[in-house]
Amino acid sequence: MHMHSRAATHGSRSRNTAVRSGHNATPVLTSPAALTGNSGDDTRWRERAISAYRQSLPDVAARLRAELAARLAALTAQNITAESIYANSEEQLAVVAVDGMVFRLRRHELMIVRPCSVCGVGQFESPAIATLPELGHALTDWEPRCAHCTEADPSNWLDLES
Repeated sequence: MHMHSRAATHGSRSRNTAVRSGHNATPVLTSPAALTGNSGDDTRWRERAISAYRQSLPDVAARLRAELAARLAALTAQNITAESIYANSEEQLAVVAVDGMVFRLRRHELMIVRPCSVCGVGQFESPAIATLPELGHALTDWEPRCAHCTEADPSNWLDLES
């Protein structure tokens, strides 16, 4: 929810400034001059920005693969080839399976992906992993569950369905 208020202007009455509330409140200029910009500026800036972004995607994918391989090598002493890692540059995501365990790097946070420990259907990301003890916790104590799954079926589950 954004709340707008008018801030006091100093000097010129034609400059209205709205201030957004929130963590990093920044002034938002609302005067017509601020919204139109200079008419003499190069208007192809959007195309250049989009082109630069698209050209950077292969480099981003390579960096994601390299980061995931390096972090797994440090934690598991396994050499992971970059070719075995799936990377999605737009989502800042890299994924690889090591000895049957799926590792995911999302926005520089390493985690494992496991199915629901009860039904095996839902897929869940562990808390972020940065150290060997955190990896050990994710492999042993972390047991993700779907919202509708309970730890164990009651012994009389057939009677409950009647």
